[in-house]
Amino acid sequence: MNDRGQTTQDYAVGISILLLTVVGVFIFVPTVFQVSETPVDRNEHTQAQELADSVIEEYRVGGTTNTLAYQRLSEVTGEQELPGALKDDAGVWLRNANVTIVEQRRVGDVYDDPTFTAGSWVYDDEPTATVTRIVQFEDGDRCGSDGTCRLIVRVW
Repeated sequence: MNDRGQTTQDYAVGISILLLTVVGVFIFVPTVFQVSETPVDRNEHTQAQELADSVIEEYRVGGTTNTLAYQRLSEVTGEQELPGALKDDAGVWLRNANVTIVEQRRVGDVYDDPTFTAGSWVYDDEPTATVTRIVQFEDGDRCGSDGTCRLIVRVW
């Protein structure tokens, strides 16, 4: 005689409930076991780097490294759409891109008033390849007290 009081039927019912619970979790909650977002493609990261380099190269003041001519940049990119001039200079095909220049701040600050922006903002929470460069404008008063800005390029 068994002192535990468990029969073979109790054991079979318990295992069946456990298996049904595990199968139910896999069927009804599939997002728990999926990767939440796809990684950024290496090509998109390369495109973002080339676009950032081309913006600096095309609009920098002669003889300087990262000093941009704001007047020339704002004339070419007055629209919200990323202009063809920026796309062609990079020499790459961009599905969606955004170029933003904001005041240099601490990491984590919200950039609610960009100095310059061009391109699309509609990326529906897709993973983005982001490249950042530190720049300044020739007039020196566009980006806060120290005059440095952050050039942020996003490609998705």
